[in-house]
Amino acid sequence: MKVTVAITALLAVALPQQAAGNEGWVRAPSLAGLTVDEAAAKLRATGLRPEDGIRLEPRGTTFAPGSPGRVTSQSIPPGTRLERGARVVVGTTGPRIDSEQWNRIGFEHGRIVLGDLSRACVRYDHATIGATSNGARTIRLWGARVKGCEPARRLELQPPADWTIHTNAVPHATPALANPWLTVDRKPALDDLMRAGPVLMPDRRSVLVRFDRGPCHGVAATSAVLRGRTIRLRVTLGARPGYDGFCFARRDSDSVLIRLPRPAPLGVTFRD
Repeated sequence: MKVTVAITALLAVALPQQAAGNEGWVRAPSLAGLTVDEAAAKLRATGLRPEDGIRLEPRGTTFAPGSPGRVTSQSIPPGTRLERGARVVVGTTGPRIDSEQWNRIGFEHGRIVLGDLSRACVRYDHATIGATSNGARTIRLWGARVKGCEPARRLELQPPADWTIHTNAVPHATPALANPWLTVDRKPALDDLMRAGPVLMPDRRSVLVRFDRGPCHGVAATSAVLRGRTIRLRVTLGARPGYDGFCFARRDSDSVLIRLPRPAPLGVTFRD
């Protein structure tokens, strides 16, 4: 399937606000050797946030509920200075833990099927399925890249009991509905925005579009036109209200779900 999509972005850059004093900062604790539940309690006591959602443990290329081992890694090293409320993820299968990408989703025989995975060989640690937010449940994969094996082509996840073919899922949190109060400014190059091709949800009624954005920006507007087997998408980004000047912080990954006017037919393509 040919996948290209037009995303226009009109951005205004801005200067992030500086935190006053040190009251909002804590240091990541060491979690090694704890159970996952003990690590979660220690993070909350420190003022940090553990990973939420339903945790699924790997059994080959299938993920299902199970008893995790003790913590052997964490996504943020101990002693790192963090803002209160920052999220720290723990792993139980090796000395490293990193997020891994997926770019295609299906729902087959009661299982969630993820495809278009990282092309590296990954020793998967766990997956999580979050609560519904902004029309989708977040599915995250965690593991460590290793040598000496073939990359997985697809993964299967045991979904919650309320999961159906009409459930939308995204690799990371999606913003809320388009914010009409965002101001718009200049247009960057398309390559600065695209992270991956659009992902058609299993019900063929919603499309996930992933992109990079500045930390001071958000989604201002979205649109979708479906003609025959062609879908044309548009995402407009803008500066968040109250920012003025330049934003020097790094770019962040983001995504947005766009609802189609009707279900897409088989063999659909995305065009600019």
